Amino acid sequence: MVVCRFLLRCECNPGESVRLVGSTPNLGGWDPLRGVELTSSDNKVWIASAKIPSKTVCSYKYVVMEQDTTTSKSQRGPRVLRWETLEGGRGLTVSSTAMRIDDGNFNEMPSDDHIRIVEDPESEFSAGAMDLATDGFHADSRPTV
Repeated sequence: MVVCRFLLRCECNPGESVRLVGSTPNLGGWDPLRGVELTSSDNKVWIASAKIPSKTVCSYKYVVMEQDTTTSKSQRGPRVLRWETLEGGRGLTVSSTAMRIDDGNFNEMPSDDHIRIVEDPESEFSAGAMDLATDGFHADSRPTV
């Protein structure tokens, strides 16, 4: 399994959260209630880590939802407020080393995958260890073009 760390910029209102939903079981199998929940300290920059098998080719989208405030199993869970409308979604081919994926802004496709996806073989990281002050990425981690 490869740790993939995702970053997204999306302004949300209080009481809203962002989830990553995609074509693999690790990304919820397109079910927003099973997707990967991102965290944010400012409701603007969202981060999450997911373990995905190496060499997996997948597609995914982000979805804004009500924050999960369910108190019992009989309650349905948070409601979807809006999906990204990118045709075909975002694509990712998972390498064999840890990866950082900066997906830019909600509902906008980044123009260059060489800047968007960076292999990070030296890091063993978790969502809790990310530094939100630098968007969860080191300032020098993006290649220059």
